[in-house]
Amino acid sequence: MRFTISFLLLMFSPFQIMLAYSSGHPACHGEERSALLQFKESFIIRRSASKFPFAYPKVASWKLDGNGSDCCLWDGVECDEDTGHVIELDLNASCLYGSIDPNSSLFRLVQLQKLNLANNDCGGSQIPSALGNLSEVTALELSHSLFVGEIPSEISKLSKLTNLSLFSTIMYTLIGFRNLKTYISLNYLYGKIPSWIWKVSTEKLEFLDLSHNLLTGLDQPPAFLPWSRMSILKLNSNMLQGSLPIPPNSTKYYLISNNSLAGEIPPPICNISSFIVLDLSKNNLTGLIPQCLGNFSSTLSLLSLEGNNLYGTIPQTWVQGSRLRMISLGQNKLQGQIPTSIVGCKMLEIRDLNNNQLIDTFPSWMGTLPELKILILRHNGFHGKIGNPESSFSFQMLQILDLSLNNFTGKLPVEYFHCWIAMQVDSEDRLSYMNAETSVRIMGRWRHVPYTYSMTITNKGVEMEYKKILEILTVIDLSCNQFEGEIPEYIGNLKGLRLLNLSNNVFSGFIPSSIGNLAKLEALDLSQNKLSGNIPRQLVQLTFLQFFNASHNHLTGPIPRGNQFNTFQKDSFDGNSGLSGEPLSNKCGRLEALPAPAPAPATGDELLVLDWKFVLIGYGSGFVIGAAIGHFVTKRKHDWFMRTFRIRQQRRPKHARRHRN
Repeated sequence: MRFTISFLLLMFSPFQIMLAYSSGHPACHGEERSALLQFKESFIIRRSASKFPFAYPKVASWKLDGNGSDCCLWDGVECDEDTGHVIELDLNASCLYGSIDPNSSLFRLVQLQKLNLANNDCGGSQIPSALGNLSEVTALELSHSLFVGEIPSEISKLSKLTNLSLFSTIMYTLIGFRNLKTYISLNYLYGKIPSWIWKVSTEKLEFLDLSHNLLTGLDQPPAFLPWSRMSILKLNSNMLQGSLPIPPNSTKYYLISNNSLAGEIPPPICNISSFIVLDLSKNNLTGLIPQCLGNFSSTLSLLSLEGNNLYGTIPQTWVQGSRLRMISLGQNKLQGQIPTSIVGCKMLEIRDLNNNQLIDTFPSWMGTLPELKILILRHNGFHGKIGNPESSFSFQMLQILDLSLNNFTGKLPVEYFHCWIAMQVDSEDRLSYMNAETSVRIMGRWRHVPYTYSMTITNKGVEMEYKKILEILTVIDLSCNQFEGEIPEYIGNLKGLRLLNLSNNVFSGFIPSSIGNLAKLEALDLSQNKLSGNIPRQLVQLTFLQFFNASHNHLTGPIPRGNQFNTFQKDSFDGNSGLSGEPLSNKCGRLEALPAPAPAPATGDELLVLDWKFVLIGYGSGFVIGAAIGHFVTKRKHDWFMRTFRIRQQRRPKHARRHRN
């Protein structure tokens, strides 16, 4: 006991001892406090060094005066409650600018378990090799810190490391981590994944993420990747070449999209029945889609094969009770029809088949899918009329419908506009992104793993890829078909619409004034049709409208002015000879009379009244015309008239006398 007290008297001032006892834990060690202060002095506090709005200089509280003498109370510092050693240093977004050299006082904190230097500016310095001396570190966070160069091999000495994040740092070489389970994605790692990685924790590794780098291949991969407990394997967004690696049978999440993989989908992938997410999109894969993928749908939730060179027909084997929420097969060379067995996928939210060679009629039977939000059939060979919905409950959850670049014909069934309940609601409160959140057990506990939906549609005349889809986005794109007839007035009830594209069809009649009710509409394309009449004044109410195109129709009258209509250019109205006003050069224009509306059918009593009206009108008009002609003849042919009249007057008495006799 005497030795302990003597040691405390040597290491701490009386004030610090009193503070330690009063705070309920021992004060920090003097040499560690000194190391922290020296580390602070090696940096400059610069607001621009941290790009995040919540950033502030945590080290500003590191002082020796007053209560600040205990470094365990400093902002960003955490000490062990029993020993007083600094075990955690969290300087995330602390506005630090400077470098960390190999002799930094940081490396004297040998008890450190967690080190977070993310979101600072380390000035393009290298990751110091002395980090390997911090043998107790389990979590190392260096993301957004502007390190460059190689990952030092000394880090492989960190045998307790379970969490390493180098997000958006700039690295050149991938070095080994023997116990890595998650004081490596989104870097610039390039080259092949080294062969030693196949020997890392083959019986323990559950989560490997090498995504968002510049890796080009796998150095001598085994026929089957060896990790027997693998749950999540992410190799997406690299430059991987060669054939598709076959993941372990235990894999639940397999993401290897956005690479340059070629060849067919290997048949052994059918032996992996534990898939929840399978994303092989945006590669150069070819061949047929394995029929077994339909059988996975009892566990499979998300399937994306888009952006490959797959051909043949879509598998027919989608099972009843499926858990599938997304099927994305767009941008391939698939042929045939949509298999009706998909109707068993009652949880389906997204069906994307864009840019294939499918030939079919409109799948009205898909209206029975109660959760379907997105249906994209763009650029295929779909044809024929869209029949009436199978029930009044069809497509109630539908928010995005893209049927563009097909061969659909006929009128739009107005009944669908009644069914699309989700489009009739303006839900401004839904500011999150569409995603499917699934759960997987990793390292002894359940984790929620979100998968964000994506799609490609035409917006404001430009084809755009949405890597994230807002819940509020509501779209109808029927462009480049042969739809005809009038645009239903009921379209004005779809108050959730943000984008409406009806261009390049043969719609006729007037532009419905009810479109002015679509208060959140951002893009309206009615070009290349046969629409007539005026542009409704009500469209000026669309204050969110950023894109408007009514060119190449038969529209007449003045262009409305006000709000967004003052910003639209001439090409929004070209090809309508009867339009006038700004921004066209024809300021006055040739105003054509609107066609008179057809009269309503008359009843029997009304017909009788109308008949008498026509008779009276006939008599009246005959009398007026006769009087006018008589006046003209009398004035111009007076002599002839007088001669004729006198002769008749002379003859009449003679005739009368004979009659009396």
